[in-house]
Amino acid sequence: MKNSGLKIREFFYKFGKKWNEWWSTKEITKKFLYTATLLAIYLIMTTVKSPFVTFSNIKNS
Repeated sequence: MKNSGLKIREFFYKFGKKWNEWWSTKEITKKFLYTATLLAIYLIMTTVKSPFVTFSNIKNS
């Protein structure tokens, strides 16, 4: 069990290198941020109620 700490450190070291390499690719980063922004806008638009609009008025129309 003495090597478990070393294995954990090696895992996080390798993971950190892969993570930095992945984020250094600008095209992937831009696509991810664009998608996250669109999802955030969608979530905000679906949760914020519009003033002066009630569901009863929509159903009766």
